[in-house]
Amino acid sequence: MCKILFNKQKKISFFVLILYLNLSIAYSAPLIGKINKDGINIRSDSTIYGEVLTKLKKGNTVKIIKEKFGWYKIILPSNFISYVDKNYLEKEGETHFIVKATILNLRSKPSLDAPVVGSVRKGTSLRIAKREGKWVGVYGFPYAYGWVHKKFVEVVRVNLPKKADNIPTKKQICIKDRNKEEKKPMYPSLDYNIFTVKGVISPLTPLDNCPANYILKNEISTFFLSVDNHQKIDSFIGEEVTIQGERRHNGCSHIKVSKILLSE
Repeated sequence: MCKILFNKQKKISFFVLILYLNLSIAYSAPLIGKINKDGINIRSDSTIYGEVLTKLKKGNTVKIIKEKFGWYKIILPSNFISYVDKNYLEKEGETHFIVKATILNLRSKPSLDAPVVGSVRKGTSLRIAKREGKWVGVYGFPYAYGWVHKKFVEVVRVNLPKKADNIPTKKQICIKDRNKEEKKPMYPSLDYNIFTVKGVISPLTPLDNCPANYILKNEISTFFLSVDNHQKIDSFIGEEVTIQGERRHNGCSHIKVSKILLSE
């Protein structure tokens, strides 16, 4: 009798585990959804009790990265303002701050009691929106997230990985290596293969003995980039791009960028 009861308990536990796994699904490739009703609340959590972060209109498109309890986790729109403690920031010109904490939380309001809507790592460049005492309002895209009930979203596309040559682009720039006489590292056996990598690009605080001046982040890793005439790529900051270039090791492992493609 005890053995039968034990087997039943194991079956029930297994069923509950499978049910839980089905309720929380992270997508390896983001889905693109379209809001199907006006004035839809985007909340801080996957319940109707979560704080309302913003509202979206019918027809707005969203990038879906996870599903949980019948709700979609989405990247908040580019005009959404989140808040960070300015003690963990270093000023970069008049319009940006660089994060100096290892990991810094983005909050929905200028308060430690406000929900965390995302996080950024050391070296991330954030554009200033407003200042409130010890807090700074920044545009948190694409690091800030919210939740919307799936009944208000129609999935219209799955973002599957594409080959770089086939990616439709709005803009394309080729950055030529002006320094033809650049010295090669003294070790000829190092890897100089051509790399094609997709991710979100952001400025990098200068590093000692390293020519990298930007970073590219995706779901897998963070890549150091060396980009010439960098003033021409300001329009790519915070956008998802595909870069092509050579991997080099002088000072640090980085990619010497030759081409940048901006994805639609």
